[in-house]
Amino acid sequence: MAPDSTPTRNAAHRTPPPAGGERTGFPADRPAAPGEPRWERLDVALGADLERRVDALSHGSPRSLHLVLTTAVIALLRAYTGSDELVVGQPPPVEELPADAVRAGTGAVVLRCTATARDTFATLLETVRAAVLAGPGHQDLPVAEVAVAFDGLHDPAFADSTRVPLLFTFARDANGTAVRVRHDSRRHTRAGVERLCRHLLVLLDRASADPASPLRDITLTSPQDLALLAGFNATDRPYDLDTTVHARCAARATAQPDAIAVVSGRGSTTYGELDRRANALARTLQARGVGTGDRVAVLLERSELMLVAVLAVLKAGAAYVPVDPAYPADRVAFVLRDCAAKVVLVAGAVPAQAAPGGTVDLRDPSAYSPVTTAPTRTSGPGDPAYVIYTSGSTGTPKGVLVEHRSVVNRLTWMQEAYPLRAGDVVLQKTSISFDVSVWELFWWMFEGATVCLPAPGDERDPEAIIDAVEQHRVSVLHFVPTMLAAFLDYVAETGEAARLAPLRLVFASGEALSPAHVAAFHRVLRPGATGPDLVNLYGPTEATVDVSHFPCTEPGATVPIGRPIANTRLYVLDDARRIQPVGVPGELCIGGVGLARGYLGRPELTADRFVEAPFPGEPRVYRTGDLARWLPDGTVEYLGRADHQVKIRGFRVELGEIEHRLRWLPEVADAAVLALGSPPTLHAFVAAQEPPAADRLQDALAAVLPAFMVPRHFTVLGALPLSPNGKVDRGRLAVLAAEPAPAPAPAPARDGR
Repeated sequence: MAPDSTPTRNAAHRTPPPAGGERTGFPADRPAAPGEPRWERLDVALGADLERRVDALSHGSPRSLHLVLTTAVIALLRAYTGSDELVVGQPPPVEELPADAVRAGTGAVVLRCTATARDTFATLLETVRAAVLAGPGHQDLPVAEVAVAFDGLHDPAFADSTRVPLLFTFARDANGTAVRVRHDSRRHTRAGVERLCRHLLVLLDRASADPASPLRDITLTSPQDLALLAGFNATDRPYDLDTTVHARCAARATAQPDAIAVVSGRGSTTYGELDRRANALARTLQARGVGTGDRVAVLLERSELMLVAVLAVLKAGAAYVPVDPAYPADRVAFVLRDCAAKVVLVAGAVPAQAAPGGTVDLRDPSAYSPVTTAPTRTSGPGDPAYVIYTSGSTGTPKGVLVEHRSVVNRLTWMQEAYPLRAGDVVLQKTSISFDVSVWELFWWMFEGATVCLPAPGDERDPEAIIDAVEQHRVSVLHFVPTMLAAFLDYVAETGEAARLAPLRLVFASGEALSPAHVAAFHRVLRPGATGPDLVNLYGPTEATVDVSHFPCTEPGATVPIGRPIANTRLYVLDDARRIQPVGVPGELCIGGVGLARGYLGRPELTADRFVEAPFPGEPRVYRTGDLARWLPDGTVEYLGRADHQVKIRGFRVELGEIEHRLRWLPEVADAAVLALGSPPTLHAFVAAQEPPAADRLQDALAAVLPAFMVPRHFTVLGALPLSPNGKVDRGRLAVLAAEPAPAPAPAPARDGR
């Protein structure tokens, strides 16, 4: 037997779990409402064919049959939770109980089991058998959220006394074998329990057909599941994608040259003026040698010059590379060097990193050609429109190349789903180094609306945002959820909601939008269900900004990331890249026209994250590293990260990049960084013999990383704690971060006592 197919040794115990043991249960369909459980019951028959195979596996013995069914529930629990460490409960056999215990229904058994993907159903069955037969080990159920019983073997009073949210009881009579599931309907809906039972029967069917098959090879997905998911992903739209971003913008300028395109504290600009100035700069760029396939860096703060620069780069046939002037000089130099920028567009300040075509100062009148018609040589739909850099786990950022057709698809969908109207004004407040800026920069221009440009820094000032909404009649804007919460707090405290009357659409993305955020939005801005709409968006830079949407029409217990946008498909895949059915967690992967070309100059990383032909019918998907599950209504629920990548203030951050930079410092032996709390903040743990000062560490990181990647908290240790497998014990670090700092020693009394 090959080493990778050898079943790992299971560890199963009937002893009490250690203090603080993790609860394992099937994911709830909704958070439990306050109060007592509301019990309901669902009965499902195994069917004659499946019953015969299960009987063959158990040799017809009721005790063995119970073990087979318990093993199936454990295997199903593993599939649903993704955890190898599982806890289930069961009542003790009737003959082991004293008379008063039978009457009271107490003395339950906790079964803790380790089950890995390489284990087979047969080896897991033997492990469960050994654990159940090992001895009494009775106790109540402090951590189990699932229990399994068998009629005739176990205490019949158990169902009346236990508060386990899901109790599977198997019963056999003249009509055959059935599973009876008692569930707390506050947490588990009937539809959710029906789905659990269907998956349990699928698992039993496939495991009994081949008990020697590894658990990882037993899929729960049926043809009915695939048909349902195909319906969720039926997003094809006949959009015209045979065009470019700048062509769409130019068409609007031709159609309404005198309409107001840009408003700011400095005045306004028409579509015609903006287009002519961009044409003039584009011709200058082409005279500098810029053409199709080149990249031009835009090192500018938010301003009308920034808009002109981005449009001009596209008209010249190149891709724009946004670089935030607030970034440290080393990071700016890295991006300019890595993207091989042909020209750098600036407004005064000249970067240290040179470009072959030099820099162009947009404040200089000579930067603009006297010819203001559009260049005839330009890019096509399949050429890159931009390269945006995201945090990289190896210690260096990585550039994502996105093509014109992907941007056109994204913005065409947005107009179809949430149409801009005549007179709408979009607030462009996101840094152009962040991909949300893409729709803020171009959507309004596609549709003939107006953009409002706040002064640099005003995007962080709630009062300045309110002023812009009131003065310029801003109707559409975006918030990262953390900033949305702060903004809503400010509006509520100052009582200035009335000044936000022009608002019609508010989009949130960049990190998880919580039910508390939605409730606060409705309380502050939608009292009486009137006011602006809130929409939750989700998507990585590698799939052109957003791939799903969810209108938050009312407060709820959860906030899904929603349904896929047009010409986009979402998949929840297991470790073997097989499609998971509704309700079962896995890695969220994305297919469709929005996928980026890949990472600039990183073919190996591109091949790892952009997987070719993962399964029939899908030519290419992007692996997000996010955990998710489909919900029965066709929306997707985000469940967290599968790695150490996090969102800080809406920016995607690889914790490994910060750790890598810390390890550069000579006084640092090792480092680990965690994102803790809600909203998350960065906490760095440093191993050092001589404790460096926190401000020294912060200053060193600030010299090479953007401000949002510099941890706010530092803890210096002699060594980082390790788990038994030799890896950094991040759970222990989180505990250390939560512990109060030692109290300072009391100052000596002045009288010497």
